[in-house]
This record gives sequence, structure tokens and C-alpha cells, in this order.
Amino acid sequence: MTKLLIGAGATALMAMASHSWLDVGARFIDGLEGDAQTALGNAGGVGVTLSFEREPALQRIAILSGAADAATRARLLNAIRAVPGVADAKWADEGATVAGE
Repeated sequence: MTKLLIGAGATALMAMASHSWLDVGARFIDGLEGDAQTALGNAGGVGVTLSFEREPALQRIAILSGAADAATRARLLNAIRAVPGVADAKWADEGATVAGE
């Protein structure tokens, strides 16, 4: 039982260190956002902005906003969802919140 508690404590400390103290999670999301911005530009996302959910916790969900017709929206969502590491992509006016609002 003691080994189990020590292992759980060590695991918790490592998780906190890598995601909070060392800011690894935020750096990962920053890199992911850069990759997604590139994909957005390559897919023709002119006038569309992209951000990732950061509050209340970091998430790998891209939020898109801007004017686009239905076909363009679908094409841009597919392009962002194809970026390795992105969990999902949504349009802000479809129920998602935009970072900073």
C-alpha cells in the first residue's frame, strides 16, 4: 500500500510540474496553434481567425470565427482537424466560446 501511495504522489507531482510549473502544456498549445494557423491559411481561411480554448483549462480544441459560407466552413474545419494534435475544431457562433471573451 505504501508503494502505491508513493507512486501516486510521484505521478501527481510530475504531472503538475510538466503542466504548470514548466509551462509545457501552454507551449504545446502555442505550437499547435501555429500549425493550425498555417493549415488555415493553406486552406484559404482569409478573414477567419483561430484560437484555442485556454480557460478554464488548456484544450486542443480550435475555435474559428469570421465570415464564411457553409462550404468554406466545412473545408476549413476539415483542414484544422487534420492537424496532428488537434482534438476538434468548431465555429464560435455554433456554441463555442472564443478565447478572451
